[in-house]
Amino acid sequence: MDSAPPVLVMSACCGASSGIAKAFAKQKKHPQIILGSQKALSFSEYAAAWSILYHRFQSDNLDRNTAQLALKQIVAVVDKSFRYLRWDNEKEKFLQYPVSGKSYTVSEVQE
Repeated sequence: MDSAPPVLVMSACCGASSGIAKAFAKQKKHPQIILGSQKALSFSEYAAAWSILYHRFQSDNLDRNTAQLALKQIVAVVDKSFRYLRWDNEKEKFLQYPVSGKSYTVSEVQE
C-alpha cells in the first residue's frame, strides 16, 4: 500500500476482529484508527452506529478522543460488540479500546 486513510471504518460483519489489526501492523502505511464490530449485526444496527460515528467525525475531529466518544455512544444505543483499534507508535501495534476484558455499562442516572 502506498497510502492509508487516517480512519478505517469496517462496515463488514466482524470487521474489527484481531486479524485486521495484525494484517495492517505488518504494513508500513496503516490507518491510525480502525472501527468496527466484533460480531455480525443487522443492517439497521450498522446504519445507526455509522450515523453516530459520522456525525461525531463531522462535528469534532478525526482523532482518538472523538473515536472514543463515538464508540461510547454507539455501545450505549446499538450493541456492545463495537470497538476501535488505535495505532501506538511506541509499541508499534494496534491497541484496543475498550481494553480487552473491559466493557461499557449503560445505566440510568437519577437526578
